[in-house]
Amino acid sequence: MFRDYWKMTNKELEVLARKHQLQHFLTPSLLSRRDGETDFEIDRRYIIEHLVLRDNYKISFWAAAVSIVGAVFSLVVRFF
Repeated sequence: MFRDYWKMTNKELEVLARKHQLQHFLTPSLLSRRDGETDFEIDRRYIIEHLVLRDNYKISFWAAAVSIVGAVFSLVVRFF
């Protein structure tokens, strides 16, 4: 479940950002190669922060779900 996002290439991070529909992960490049056109770079930190937040949300959701199921099960066992 845990991934080391910092070891991923820019392309791998871009694929994950598009897969999870992250918005605004492209930033204008300071060094544009063509006149009149802006090149974009991916914002690694932004993508990684949002992917980690997403992972933490999933972990906390399933931990809460398991604790609720455990509580219900213990009540059922106690009263039946």
